[in-house]
Amino acid sequence: GLWIALIASLGVNVFLVGWVASSWVYGPRFGLAGRHAAGPSMPFQHRSAVRAIGGENRQTVQRIWRESLPEFRLRTEALRQAHAGMRTVFAGDQADAKAMTEAVAALKDKANGMFDHVNATLLKIAEALPPDARKAYFNAGFARGRGRGERDRRNPDR
Repeated sequence: GLWIALIASLGVNVFLVGWVASSWVYGPRFGLAGRHAAGPSMPFQHRSAVRAIGGENRQTVQRIWRESLPEFRLRTEALRQAHAGMRTVFAGDQADAKAMTEAVAALKDKANGMFDHVNATLLKIAEALPPDARKAYFNAGFARGRGRGERDRRNPDR
């Protein structure tokens, strides 16, 4: 019974990590709020944030984001491979606890690496922007829940 619970729990966790990571980078794919809306479960929305700034600041942010994409793609592929490896181990004929534990650890390591890279990119962006543009960018990117996003983008001080 505990093995079944462990496998179900790990499956749900893997699904959630993938969904959050994908939504963080590409925006939500479905839902009532629309493709680029940010809800409480989506921590940062780069596309919405970029729309909140303009001119040279927008170009700076886009340059930093583009420079980080090759590394992000590598980390995303490593996460996919770790996920496939975990699926293979968990779907195997024999339940090998050591192999399952190693597969879960590998997946967590790859997911943490991906999130660390995205956070490092956000730190570079924060350091490169002047205070007003930084405030507008991050207020728009970290929307404050359903129904308040538009008001927050129009008035970042709220």
